[in-house]
Amino acid sequence: ENIPFRAFLSRYAHYVLLRAQCFGGMFTEIANDPNKAKPLPSSNKPQNTRSSRQQQQQEQQQRNTRATTKKCITSTCLKNEHLEAAQMLLKAGLACELKSNGEEECENTAIALERVVSDLIGLTTAVATALNNALKGDYDADVDMDW
Repeated sequence: ENIPFRAFLSRYAHYVLLRAQCFGGMFTEIANDPNKAKPLPSSNKPQNTRSSRQQQQQEQQQRNTRATTKKCITSTCLKNEHLEAAQMLLKAGLACELKSNGEEECENTAIALERVVSDLIGLTTAVATALNNALKGDYDADVDMDW
């Protein structure tokens, strides 16, 4: 009686495990722009000592270094292993489709399938963002790109 549900659950479990093994959160491994400087932590305490001025100068130098250093996109966002993992995840997500006989349809499968669809939307958005960043030319052009 619950064989169709168990079949869907098997496909869904495969998707969830693959998702957990390959990516975390909102696919930040792909979507983050490595050439944008990350904000450095700063304290809110007013400091007037010589050491705090030296520390502020060092932080400014780090920001300037990050702004001028360009990275190759294939060494960061669009790594081949990330794209291969994205392709596997997409295939596993598409395999979660409910069968047309209607025996797998219930509230639980609908909720699980909704989660898969929202994940796949996030995945395609992350890949599109990384590709758009690459096409803008914000990366080092001296490196051969194999994609």
